[in-house]
Amino acid sequence: MTFNGDHKYDDCQTEKHYWGWRVINLLLAFFVSLFLTLVPSSAQEASDWLIKKVSGDAWITTLEEQTIEVRKGMYFKPGQTLKTASRSRVLLSRNKERLQVGADTIIRLPSAEVVEPGKTIIKQRRGKIDLLISRKDRKHFSVETPYLAAVVKGTRFSVSVVDQRAVVRVYEGLVGVNSLISDEKNDIRPGQSVSLGNIDGKSSRMLILDTPRSFKSFDAFPEVLSELGIDPSSPGFMQKKIKVEASSLDIAVGFVTGIFGSLAAGAAGIGGQIYSTLSPILDPMLNLATTIYKVISPNPVVGILAVAAILSFTLFVIIMIIRRRS
Repeated sequence: MTFNGDHKYDDCQTEKHYWGWRVINLLLAFFVSLFLTLVPSSAQEASDWLIKKVSGDAWITTLEEQTIEVRKGMYFKPGQTLKTASRSRVLLSRNKERLQVGADTIIRLPSAEVVEPGKTIIKQRRGKIDLLISRKDRKHFSVETPYLAAVVKGTRFSVSVVDQRAVVRVYEGLVGVNSLISDEKNDIRPGQSVSLGNIDGKSSRMLILDTPRSFKSFDAFPEVLSELGIDPSSPGFMQKKIKVEASSLDIAVGFVTGIFGSLAAGAAGIGGQIYSTLSPILDPMLNLATTIYKVISPNPVVGILAVAAILSFTLFVIIMIIRRRS
């Protein structure tokens, strides 16, 4: 014979089992969403540039020598060549980096096999490009012309190639310029420009001048800087940018920890009591997560993934304790 008490006990266990699996399913859904949000999909590798805007006509030549008309939403990938027509402009983006390709310009991304991992090289044959490059602790980005190479850690600058001469203008940060036709090297600072090329068939020396205030970066798409919260007339742009990224990361970590706190409370079914019991474990883990994301890397993706991993372990411990109590 089965007693009502046994039925109630079985129902209680069934309900706890149901809510336990529901919490696990919610966690799985959360981690899938986090992964898809933070990790670049196969459609866009880390070296690919997204075509954000097109004004006029432009074409991409693929590795297979196919010529494709440039459209918004396409990707400019290693091994491809991008060419614009006269009076045409193209805006590309890669995370928070921006690249404006001016009129009558030809640039190429070398194949990934010939570029060191973590570095980007743009081969510029002619025309003008404007660049906004994220800061790193090493020189990771370079633009190579027939006459000079501009190498940066992170900055805002432009490169022009016209009439057998290349010109680099620096708006923020520091750009190392190496001559490819002599042994000259110079660091170009904000407000300066450097010119180098051939004059009457002879190689010239580097000429460093002050850049007129009338020259502005991203003149075809001025909204680029405002969208990123950058004042082009204000010094110290890269320092401000780093602070903005750190602030965004604080918000993201707060969101992640809030989600985990809510899920843990729901899993317990008794909310505050279980949390109070586990707070000696949970609070130090959350503090450790906050410390690690600030130290591990300036890259928000790496930091958030590290925090998520730590919180996953913490939540696993919580669920195991709850199941034992059940």
